[in-house]
Amino acid sequence: MKTIDTKKTKIAAIIVAVVLVFLFSSCSTYRNGFIKTLPETMNSYSVNPDSIRQKKVELRTESAQIVSSLGSVKIREQAIPPALLNRLFGNLQAHYQIDSGYHRLLHSAKDDSLKTLARSRLIESAADYHQLFQHNKDLRRLINRGDQAFHVGRKTLLHSQKFLWAPANRELLKQIVPDKLARHTKCCFLCRKCADNSNAAIYNTVGFFSELFGRSVARIHEEPEPEKNVARLMPYLQKWDIVLQKSPGRLTDRFIPGYFGHAAIYMGDSIFVESIQEGVINTGPFLFAEGGSFLIVRLTTISEEKGKRIRQLASCQTGKKYDFNFDVNSPDCLFCTELIYLVYEDIDWQTRKSAGRITMSPDNIIQTVLDGDKFYFPLFFDEEQLIENPSPAFVESLLKREEAN
Repeated sequence: MKTIDTKKTKIAAIIVAVVLVFLFSSCSTYRNGFIKTLPETMNSYSVNPDSIRQKKVELRTESAQIVSSLGSVKIREQAIPPALLNRLFGNLQAHYQIDSGYHRLLHSAKDDSLKTLARSRLIESAADYHQLFQHNKDLRRLINRGDQAFHVGRKTLLHSQKFLWAPANRELLKQIVPDKLARHTKCCFLCRKCADNSNAAIYNTVGFFSELFGRSVARIHEEPEPEKNVARLMPYLQKWDIVLQKSPGRLTDRFIPGYFGHAAIYMGDSIFVESIQEGVINTGPFLFAEGGSFLIVRLTTISEEKGKRIRQLASCQTGKKYDFNFDVNSPDCLFCTELIYLVYEDIDWQTRKSAGRITMSPDNIIQTVLDGDKFYFPLFFDEEQLIENPSPAFVESLLKREEAN
């Protein structure tokens, strides 16, 4: 019995030691700020106390409005409107830009009073993020995945909360935020962190096996001959066209529901932006036109301002990884139609729920066009025919043909 009790005591001691190490190490290393590496354009922000405090107030007001709008969206049940997603990460980018200035001041200032000022402002920011974002687990996890397009790094929100609860900041926190937040223990934060880590592990595991399957299937395809497709497609294209593609020779197309299996944006000057397994890239017509059927989708009207916005949003997505989770509510990585979803942000795109994710197929793009009046179809062609301005009825028949098969 004594041997058993001794073993239990040792096991209990080990568990307690691990927990204590976890509790003390999880926040203590963040006493010197929470902003990691940022682009030079963001680190060049100058610290002007009066103007920055006012800017922070405005940003916080906007953040609260965004969170309020997101409150009506069940993130795991419905798609977040793309304009709201872009607005969220644009707002965070502006927040972190200011924080990076204080972060630089905290590390470079020789005057202790300036260091204290910088630390105080960073604590205020972290406390704001706690109040705004921490209580909505789906929103918190979305933000922690980051968005490269807006220079919002992965886990920056998590780092801000570690900084907030760092022992070195505890007394200053009590002075700056004299409410229950300052008296709060780490337990709630750590419990949320554990839950978020578990959720991220499951999410990433699903993505890993999806990627493994996708890359294996992608190896099976017929050698394309794009020259004829390029000659037929390019004369009809205009800037900001969406081009849908069907590739019967690719096995991956058979696992994508609907008639079309891929989508890209034409940027003009023979450049397409598309998301393929290598990520979001710029590509030329001969690489893009490796398919069997093509459909051009064009906005009925487009202003110069709208064109600039499309260019801006499309360009800043390049370099992102491919989204093997096929989740439109997670803009850190993009699949082909998710790129369309985010760039044409003022469109109420049709989506669907699949395998616990909100996703969007190329055929969802067509259904959105058929049900609205913001787009039309200038061209369809395949190996057998070329049709200018195909009727909605004809395009709809393509979808029905696929359903019948």
